[in-house]
Amino acid sequence: MLLIACANVANLTLTRVVTRERELATRAALEATRRARRRALLIENLLLAVVGAGVGVGIAWLGLDTLVTFIGRLTNRATEIALDGRVLGFATATATLAALVFAAIPRLPHAGVTPTIDPANGRTTDGTISKRVQRALVVAQVAVSFVLLAGAGLLGRTLLAVQSVDPGFETDSVLTMEIPTGFGTRSLPEIRTFYDEILRQVLVVPGVRDAAVGTTVPLAPERDLFPLMEVSFAGQVIPPGQPVPRVDFRTVSPSYFETLGIQLLSGRSFDATDGPDNRRVVIVNRSLADRFFPNADPIDRRLSWSDPLMRNMLGSDPLTIVGIVEDSKNEGLDRDVPPAVFLPFAQFSMANSLFVRASGDALAITSPVRAIIRALDPTQPIENVMTLERIATESVAPRRLNAALIGGFALLALTIAAVGVFSVLAFSVHQRTREFGIRSALGAGPSAISGTVLREGVLLAGSGLMFGGLAAAGLSRSLQGFLFGVSAVDPATYLLVGALLAGVAGMAAWLPARRAAHVDPVVAPRAE
Repeated sequence: MLLIACANVANLTLTRVVTRERELATRAALEATRRARRRALLIENLLLAVVGAGVGVGIAWLGLDTLVTFIGRLTNRATEIALDGRVLGFATATATLAALVFAAIPRLPHAGVTPTIDPANGRTTDGTISKRVQRALVVAQVAVSFVLLAGAGLLGRTLLAVQSVDPGFETDSVLTMEIPTGFGTRSLPEIRTFYDEILRQVLVVPGVRDAAVGTTVPLAPERDLFPLMEVSFAGQVIPPGQPVPRVDFRTVSPSYFETLGIQLLSGRSFDATDGPDNRRVVIVNRSLADRFFPNADPIDRRLSWSDPLMRNMLGSDPLTIVGIVEDSKNEGLDRDVPPAVFLPFAQFSMANSLFVRASGDALAITSPVRAIIRALDPTQPIENVMTLERIATESVAPRRLNAALIGGFALLALTIAAVGVFSVLAFSVHQRTREFGIRSALGAGPSAISGTVLREGVLLAGSGLMFGGLAAAGLSRSLQGFLFGVSAVDPATYLLVGALLAGVAGMAAWLPARRAAHVDPVVAPRAE
């Protein structure tokens, strides 16, 4: 955005210099020193830069609350946005540097030297050079705008792809909350009794359809308790050089899958027979079954923990697979589902979260559920109370923020690029007023004259699109880590961006072309 804005300001500065080329040439002929003329340009540019920077900072200050409110919908770090000394220093330094650079860009004739005037159009040779520079800057604006628009398009399509992913569970009408019991302060039987009593009382609350407990909340990977753990399957030999199977594990109560709407594919769910004194059982997800049992039925197969930590914590007894459930995107909508095993809460007494499915608004049952927990233990902390739908929404908040910011920058860049194309062509029409008048007097029709200007606009936009496409193809690969479901060089996105830029550039060129087509051949010769 800074590059595009600077290119546009440079264009306007060159336009001002070209319109004053006779004045500057006359000053040079009257022995005005180059330093004096350069100083005059610098003072003018500094005044414009200071006023522009002041207006910009004022707009930023006035719009700060609006920005914080908007960003607050996408991330909980919006309160960190503020104007400070670094922001003001950057704005001041940028404005000053721009004034210095733009004052040094124009070529000034030597003092005492009469400049060469092109008799065809009344412009100096330096004016012709400035015109070429202006066109190069417009091409650069269009090119950089293409890069920004392509990035915004890719991030937008990524956001749509992520939001369309099926998480594998139902997010509507489910209330979640974390209830950390503290494994060191309560024994396992006490933890089991505490959670069982919560579930028993919550299930009789009006408006509650089902309830369950588990170790972690889906789509909240930062709250995972353990990394993937090593396991071994009875009867399977790991070939030398092959990685040891690693699985995710979660402890859940029998109604967990029904509460979250996770589909049971094969076998059975947990029930009252899976108590602490019964056979150790587990349920696995589809990813585990497909990866480790591609040509066999995993039901009734046995697995054991190979990881010493898991052996010490959960025991070394083998676990029998009794069911297979559909994959659920616990770690993130845009992440692959790892092989996972679900352990019955009654046998392992590990839980950290409560899930309650309501028949209506899930937030409406928050107060009675809190009251139940407080009545059982007034000192028990209750954290991160929110609906599963909100958790799913917040899980894509960083992508939504990226898409919104880059999209906003891209639209602003598109506007500035359109202004650049319009200003250059409008100035060109102004400079060629006499030429167009003569052409009209000699019989050239309005369509022929406007076509000349439109062709110039098409050439500028086409060059910018070509260079922008090449730059976007190279730079978009750096976005690959932020993309999901779309290639960094997606042809559809590039074609759409190209068509949008071409359309906007065409509209920007149409107005100057229309003006050129209506030049009065009688008035045109007096334009100079």
